Amino acid sequence: MMVETEDPVVVLGGGMAGGRAAEFLAMRGRGTRVVLVSDEDHRPYQRPPLSKESTWDDPVREELFFRDEEFYASKGVQLALGTRVEGLLPDSDVLITNQGEKIAFSRLLIATGCRVRRLQVPGSDLRGVHYLRSIPDAKGLWDAVHGGGPVVVVGAGYVGCELAAVMAGLQVDVTVVEAGSEPLGISLGAEVGAWVRSFHERRGVKFVTGRTVVHMDGEDRVGSVRLDDGTRLPASTVVVGIGVVPDVEWLSGSGVEIGDGILVNERCETSRPGVFAAGDAVRWTHPQYGSIRLEHETNAQAQAVVAARNILGGSTEYNHLPYVWSDQYGDTLEYVGYTRGWNEAVVQTDETSFTAAYLTGGAVAAVAAYARPDVIALAKQVLSDGPVARELWRAAAKDLGV
Repeated sequence: MMVETEDPVVVLGGGMAGGRAAEFLAMRGRGTRVVLVSDEDHRPYQRPPLSKESTWDDPVREELFFRDEEFYASKGVQLALGTRVEGLLPDSDVLITNQGEKIAFSRLLIATGCRVRRLQVPGSDLRGVHYLRSIPDAKGLWDAVHGGGPVVVVGAGYVGCELAAVMAGLQVDVTVVEAGSEPLGISLGAEVGAWVRSFHERRGVKFVTGRTVVHMDGEDRVGSVRLDDGTRLPASTVVVGIGVVPDVEWLSGSGVEIGDGILVNERCETSRPGVFAAGDAVRWTHPQYGSIRLEHETNAQAQAVVAARNILGGSTEYNHLPYVWSDQYGDTLEYVGYTRGWNEAVVQTDETSFTAAYLTGGAVAAVAAYARPDVIALAKQVLSDGPVARELWRAAAKDLGV
C-alpha cells in the first residue's frame, strides 16, 4: 500500500496520543493532508477505559472512540488501519511497513506508545493467560472472566489494582500477586500501599505480596499459578499487568535518538528535524521536574496537541504539570507532580480516603489522594510552577485538614 498524498502529515499510532493529534490536525490544519497509520483494525480509541468497570458490560462501546467514521471522512483524514510500520529510512522521509510497502511523509508524528511486558515463565503461553492493551484483549478477557473464577492478577500497579476492583465488583474470586511489599508501593510508598491493600481487601480482593510467579500450570489451559515459595494458586484466568515497554526498536538506525523511550525537545520534536513524538514512549525534560517519561493518557493527549500544533508551524513548549488518575470502586486515585526519589511522605488516611505529600529536600514535589478532589485541585494550583516549600503547602492546605 503506497499512500498517495501530496505532502502528507503522517500520524503513526491509533491510541490516545495518535487519536488526539489526528483530531487536532484535522480541525486546525487547513489544507493539510493527514494520514493516520495504525497496526490495529479500529479507528483511534482510548485505552484507559479498557481496565475500568464502566466498559465491562461492553468492551467495544462507542464511547471508546475519539470520533465516528464520518468525522475522518469529512475532514479528509486517511485511515491506514491494520498496517504495521517496522522502519523509518535514515536518508528519506519514508516509513516501511511489515509488508515492505512505503509510506512517504512531509512531517511525522510518532505515537506508537508501549507494548505490554510479557511474563517469561513456563506455561505463560497457555490459554487463559491474558494481557490488556487493546480492544481484542479486552474482549477476550471479558469473555474469560464471565466464565467464572478464580482469577489471578499478576502485578499490583495501577492497571492491576483497577482490574482487581472490577473483578470484585463482578463478585469474581480474585487474588493479586505482587513482587513488592505492597500494591502501588513503588509509585506511592509503603504506607499508602498498605492503605490501598486494606481498601481492596475489605471488598474481597486477596493479595499475595513479596512473591513472584515462576510457573503457569495446566495441560492446554491454565489451571493454577505457582509462586517462588511453592504456593499454588488455582486460576481459570490469569491477567498479567507487570508494566509496559516503549515501542522504539523499529527506530534503530533511523536518526531518531532513543533512550528509555523516544527523546524529544521542548517542542516535542525528535533529534531528526520534522519528526515529532508524543505519548507513553516519549522522554522529555520537564522545566521543573527534569527528565520524564510518563505513561498516562493525560500526558499523551496534552503532548499530542503540542506536537501537532508545532507540526503546523507553531513554537509551543511542552511544560504540562504531570497528572495521573485511576478509577477504583467508583472514586478516583489522583497524583499531581512528579518524583521518583522522595525522602519523606506525609500521609493521612481514614476508612475511605487518603492524602499524601511527597517531599524531596524539604520541598513538596508531588501530592496523591483518593476520594479527595479538593486536595488534588489545590495541588494543581500550588505545584503549577514546580515543587514548593513544605511550609507553603501546609499553609495552603490547612483549611482542607491536610
